[in-house]
Amino acid sequence: ILLHIDAAQKVKRLRLTNCINISGSGLASLRHSISIEQIDLSLVEAHRSPILDSVPPLSCDKVVPILESIISHERNSLKHLQFPHVWRRKEPVDPRFFGSLQRYNEMMENRGPI
Repeated sequence: ILLHIDAAQKVKRLRLTNCINISGSGLASLRHSISIEQIDLSLVEAHRSPILDSVPPLSCDKVVPILESIISHERNSLKHLQFPHVWRRKEPVDPRFFGSLQRYNEMMENRGPI
């Protein structure tokens, strides 16, 4: 669906609420997006526990390179990025996720107040 609607140019908000059976490969059409402002990969509704009964198949290997392509674009519009709970609480922390989180934080600091 994202490919069909030219998501990289048109989608401003992506929320994966209750999409607990996706791997993330379908998000590839968002690569290098400069229009997306919000990405919520938390998989749960707002104000709900982020802990799921089973580990979702959302893959760092598939999603992080897509996020990196957005974060690294000088003119990106990203204002909010919410990661899955399982990525944030995993021990040891996946270095790909940690690196992406650091680059996102640096991007936000360099941008200044929104």
